[in-house]
Amino acid sequence: MGTTPWRCYFLALLGWNPGDDREILSWDELVEAFTLDRMGKTAAKFDREKLEWMNGMYMRSATIERVVTAMKDFGTFNETVWSHESDERLHQLAGLLKDRSTTIRGLEEQAAWIYAAPETYGPAKSVKKFLLRNESAGLAVLKKLEQVILAEDTWTEAALEQSLMAFCEAECEGRLGSIAQPLRIALTGTPVSPPIFATLAMLTKQDATRRISACLAHFSE
Repeated sequence: MGTTPWRCYFLALLGWNPGDDREILSWDELVEAFTLDRMGKTAAKFDREKLEWMNGMYMRSATIERVVTAMKDFGTFNETVWSHESDERLHQLAGLLKDRSTTIRGLEEQAAWIYAAPETYGPAKSVKKFLLRNESAGLAVLKKLEQVILAEDTWTEAALEQSLMAFCEAECEGRLGSIAQPLRIALTGTPVSPPIFATLAMLTKQDATRRISACLAHFSE
């Protein structure tokens, strides 16, 4: 994604450089720095990894509105997981995932867990560490968390953070990782996700509790 200036800058870098260590320039900086005497004499090499890195830099610096526009444009030519989402939901997705992605397709891949409950859990080392160690302490915490989540009346990130942090203080000596990592595995299938309260808020209460129940059932078999 991006606007014409950054695309022009990447193309300029295929046969030119600004003469210093700058790798990201604004349009005005590019115009000011560009001179023909810095044109290379050898054949340019198209560096796809550099292009994706640069695209990621622009995604992170872009406004949420700009990323949402790009998501809609991408959806014009591709069936996406967000094809039927409201603008409000698209803004939530963009705000949650744009800093974790380098392309719009990558953003969609990052969003996959929101639309499909995990069928497997891993890696095995993480499952052992966060769920099964110390006589399955993580699973015990997860079972209690299921009840806390079921009792939550206000399904917002702020309300979930307040309720879960209160539980964390009461049951886990304030160690957020003791609840965050078991929850991540139950909700997404892995110990890696956006911030845990935002992750939870992206799901419905029903979906979240179904996923926790499924995880508990999986490891009690």
